[in-house]
Amino acid sequence: MNYKYTYETERIILGCLATYPDQFGDYIQHMAVNLFIDSNHRDIFNAIQKAYNQTTQYDIQLICAYLCHPSESKVELYRCGEVAFKSTPFDEHHKLLVEAARERYIHDQLMNTLSEGEPTTDRLREIADIADKTYSDNAANNRKYTCLSNVETCKPVWLWYPYIPCGKITLMTADPGIGKTFLSLYLAAQVSTGRPFYGETTGRAPSVAVYQTAEDGIADTIKPRLENMHPNFDNIYVYDETRQGLSLSDDRTIEQIMKDLNPLLMIFDPLQAYLGAQIDMNRANQVRPVLGRIGALAEKYNCAIIFIMHHSKASQNAALYRALGSMDIPAVARSMLILAKDPDPLKPRGVIMCHEKSSLGEHGKSIKFEIAPQLGGVVFGGYSDLKADDILNIPKGTRNKPSKKRDALIDDILDLFDGKDYIRIPKLKDLCEKLECSQNTLYRARDELGIQSIFKGYGEDKETYWLMPDVDRDSFSEKLCPEKIPTEQVREAE
Repeated sequence: MNYKYTYETERIILGCLATYPDQFGDYIQHMAVNLFIDSNHRDIFNAIQKAYNQTTQYDIQLICAYLCHPSESKVELYRCGEVAFKSTPFDEHHKLLVEAARERYIHDQLMNTLSEGEPTTDRLREIADIADKTYSDNAANNRKYTCLSNVETCKPVWLWYPYIPCGKITLMTADPGIGKTFLSLYLAAQVSTGRPFYGETTGRAPSVAVYQTAEDGIADTIKPRLENMHPNFDNIYVYDETRQGLSLSDDRTIEQIMKDLNPLLMIFDPLQAYLGAQIDMNRANQVRPVLGRIGALAEKYNCAIIFIMHHSKASQNAALYRALGSMDIPAVARSMLILAKDPDPLKPRGVIMCHEKSSLGEHGKSIKFEIAPQLGGVVFGGYSDLKADDILNIPKGTRNKPSKKRDALIDDILDLFDGKDYIRIPKLKDLCEKLECSQNTLYRARDELGIQSIFKGYGEDKETYWLMPDVDRDSFSEKLCPEKIPTEQVREAE
């Protein structure tokens, strides 16, 4: 046997287990200490198992605290960490370790048998059978296979039936300014208090919600909007990103949040801000592993995860594929909600939430609501028969049929906002020249987006502001006007 190579293999195995417990936790729990030859390595593995089973933060220092022979094993532990992932993948090293243990077992049993005389055929077969059952590659990797006869059928658990399942990923998409943030905060508020969601008759126990946003300030935007919804602020958390940003690629940190807070709901707004700097959201081979790991964590901790996304500029696509990025993103989600402007001209601030995808149950009815901060943020108005494709892709032959020129103008207007809630409009003539459109076309595009317009002042001193649909006009007007300016001078645009 090549004991020297096995010794290096043991170092690599232990280095991986000590450094990446979340990735190899199953090995930590199911491997046997007698797989290791070196006494220091056995000591280290026992310490890793003890540290892993603690509720405190798992790290090298905690492992060292459980070492029986720290003066010798501690130095070896750090050497193990240095050679982790040195060459071939972990599974290959694990296979070598198991095979070496199998050979040692057969060798030791043969030596014991020979000391008693010539072994019989039955005895040799018995040794081989025990070795295969205990140490064979198949036995070591049985954990990779699950027989369906051993799987107990269960029903999905719902946060909001049938729109948001627990333990799964839900996608919420919309154009900018439609009301994604308000609806997301409504969900967090209901979870924090245990109040029922729209359409439900009974609630649930108050639970923790985590809301991560890369677009809005917590103190000046998120909390003020939540205050009108009367949540239990003791149950709503934000991960502090002042020192280091949060990334879904760092699933170890995501899992730690779940362990610490046990949230029933986690919201990431928007998804693209949390995928990680090295992840191209348009590449399925990069997006799928990240979201797959997060989906596994959601199921492990029974946490409903909602990813907020903007729509792409490809207005002719089916509603299911209007979200930015790879098509694998809606594919990973078990439910998908699409928010779109209500086409009813009598509901200029109306929004319809359409249940575009439902992998675990029936599709829910489309729900109508309006953004009204002064009335609690989100005011529901019943159900609608309209689907996402009905709203986003208006059939040709209608007055509002999709137009490449109109779509381009809408994109240009959204670019003017650049993610902000409002913009100051220059002289209308200058704006039309800049956007290369007529005044009537500009007004139609503005109205299609649901943008609000207000004036400040008169004559040469008049200023025009455009506000996103979810901006509260009264609050904005108060900020806009100093006390010396009469509030009646702030009025709705013609």
